[in-house]
Amino acid sequence: NPKVAVNDYLEYIQRGIGDSKTFDSNMKKASDVWENRTADSFKKSYKNVKKFTITDEPKVVNQKGGNATVKVKVKQSTIGTDGKESEKESVITYNLVADKNGKWKIKSNIVK
Repeated sequence: NPKVAVNDYLEYIQRGIGDSKTFDSNMKKASDVWENRTADSFKKSYKNVKKFTITDEPKVVNQKGGNATVKVKVKQSTIGTDGKESEKESVITYNLVADKNGKWKIKSNIVK
């Protein structure tokens, strides 16, 4: 189920942000859900995020054969270079593909 892959990915992000001791290992697990993204890219993207919340559960928008699209709404609080915290809500659309074993991987995403 493509929704499960997105849920797992978001859970790794939340766990990593919530516990600095497991940040690196959770970013590695998050990168494993993607087709080809490194753990380092997630570490860079989320190092200043203080809070990450799913405000609308992931929903499968489209699923045909080995391709699927899943949308989710999230809210994240980030500490800026000025030290101030800012909060922003985003709708993220994930494009997924099933590998040869039928395991869903995230291929790309669009943040709005």
